[in-house]
Amino acid sequence: MPSVKPMPGSPLCVRGFAGDFTLHHGLAVDSLSASGVSTPDPILPRSRSLDGVRGLAALGVLVFHCVYFNGFWSRLYSESKMTGVLVANSANFCVCVFFVLSGFLLFREFLGRILFDEATTPTRSYFTRRFLRIYPAYWAALLGFVVLLGADQLHGSVFGLVTLTERNLNSTQPEPGIPVTWSLFIEIAFYVFLPLAAAILSRVCRGKPVATRLRIILGSLIGFAVFSILWIFLVDRFANSDLRLMMNLPTYLVWFAPGMGLATVLRCHQEGLHISPRISRLARHPWWCWVGALALNLAIAKLNLLPSTSATAVERQVRLTALAIAAFLVVLPLVLTSRPSRIHTVVGARQLAWVGTVSYGVYLWHVIVILVIIKLTDHGAFRNTFGATLELIAVVLPISLLLGWISFWGIEQPAMSLAPPRGARSMGSQQDR
Repeated sequence: MPSVKPMPGSPLCVRGFAGDFTLHHGLAVDSLSASGVSTPDPILPRSRSLDGVRGLAALGVLVFHCVYFNGFWSRLYSESKMTGVLVANSANFCVCVFFVLSGFLLFREFLGRILFDEATTPTRSYFTRRFLRIYPAYWAALLGFVVLLGADQLHGSVFGLVTLTERNLNSTQPEPGIPVTWSLFIEIAFYVFLPLAAAILSRVCRGKPVATRLRIILGSLIGFAVFSILWIFLVDRFANSDLRLMMNLPTYLVWFAPGMGLATVLRCHQEGLHISPRISRLARHPWWCWVGALALNLAIAKLNLLPSTSATAVERQVRLTALAIAAFLVVLPLVLTSRPSRIHTVVGARQLAWVGTVSYGVYLWHVIVILVIIKLTDHGAFRNTFGATLELIAVVLPISLLLGWISFWGIEQPAMSLAPPRGARSMGSQQDR
């Protein structure tokens, strides 16, 4: 269990939320009662660094799908399995980064209640915001898919695709609906799971000292990750790897748990508690973190751990766990370190941050754009070579960015303007809107 120590009385400058901001410490752990802590900060502004890394992840998924759908990935894999596996896992790694960010941004909204018995946003308001954040833009993309490519290409029931529950109903299609929306099925499940888990943790922690609450939270997050690994084995052993069970939230809790852990560490820093000196020291060396993430991705490729429904339980367990650690290492220095670095400068660049802002629309529309282009050119103009793949990316990228911008300003922003405000004491962020 983590040791809990008071931070020094000097201010801590935390980088990552729209620049640097200073947090004052000096609270002794023994004097912290469940309700006797300082009022938390107001809703945090957007972070260019986090928007930037989200933008990088969206671009990574776009590039992979260009490589995949024009047939170049099959050629790569046949010529060099390690290169093919590395490229294929790059898309899964980018999705893992999305999940770590979701865990980090959304769990903060519930931490005050669990740790300090603070009031939080009403559950109804939380679900309303999540609904407005996901569904209107998704429905627009789904309609665009039907109009441009035909409903017969969706491979799912109308009810399941419209409600994003098809994953729970379809046992034959790995990616029903718009191909990229397999991850949205899991996100929706996480949105439902999170307030339930927070309510249980809050009840278990009620009346206990803050240090005990921290141990319960971090122990639970480790438990989520362990359960995820055990779930893969159980589904493989007793359910014949049923896609409804394998490609669902329990398998991917190991990807959300690191972000929830980062949210816990950051909140404790803001309250003057230091629960993991080693993680704080590591966060001060972003290059080490990112090199470690790259090394893990290379190790996955070297072991030939291809993301495939035919993979063994052990292969899935190793690959998902390694990707979770790699994504954690990428996000860690962006939320905890106080030292500016070249990585912060590059990832926080205005252009990348803008891509991150419109990334949801880019994510929804880019495969539609690719499939329409391939259909119009009859698989000929952008086929199966490195040069043709670069040309395809050059065509798909600006169109997808334009559609992402239209989606953000024309659908996502107006929809979110209808969302009820959070509670005054919620530790949310504009970033999770």
